[in-house]
Amino acid sequence: MPLDLIQYLTKRHWEIQEPEKADYLPFVTISRETGCHSIPIAKMLAEKLNTIATKEWTMMSKEIVEEAAKKLNLNNLQVKGIFESEDRSHIMEILHAFQNKYYKSDNRVRKTLREIIENYAHDGRVIIVGRAGAIITQKMPGGLHLRLVAPLEWRVKSIQKQMNFSRKAALEYVKQSDEKRAKLLYDFSKKKICDLQFDLVLNNARINNQEIVDIIFELIQKRNMH
Repeated sequence: MPLDLIQYLTKRHWEIQEPEKADYLPFVTISRETGCHSIPIAKMLAEKLNTIATKEWTMMSKEIVEEAAKKLNLNNLQVKGIFESEDRSHIMEILHAFQNKYYKSDNRVRKTLREIIENYAHDGRVIIVGRAGAIITQKMPGGLHLRLVAPLEWRVKSIQKQMNFSRKAALEYVKQSDEKRAKLLYDFSKKKICDLQFDLVLNNARINNQEIVDIIFELIQKRNMH
């Protein structure tokens, strides 16, 4: 990324908020199209930040679902099912299919997920991958919100490699997963993905993982977020 763009983003950040007076801690969210390398990038970024950070940075993704499941006495698949199903009758089946037979509405599951993500962001120095983290924390100070994108064919090949799928299976997986993620973002924001605002949108097909990490790291340093 050209230096002048990073300087511009940094300048705009400090026009809005002054770090010397901040009473919040920094956090990062990563939203992504299916097939982009969000998890490797988040892990690499946390490792790099921990070379300079005063307190440890961590990455959260599946841990968010696991904590929500624990709080609600559901299993991980039941929690994920709330966000992936477009059929409300199927949602109800999922919600009734747990051991203690105590009804928990999908709204309660969403509320729990929101609270968990907000708590992680409030505690700071966390990289939240997916789970509508960017939308849930949009109004919280201290956040840097990223989105990873790439052309469809690149993402299909990425899934083929990651999951050992045929091209046909990978294409179907990418399309279905993109639809589920768009639905989740809409459920929390009531906006289409194209109408959502991110601080940075990076093309994973044109910028490799290490370059993306370096760009984010430099911006975090310039904003004194570490």
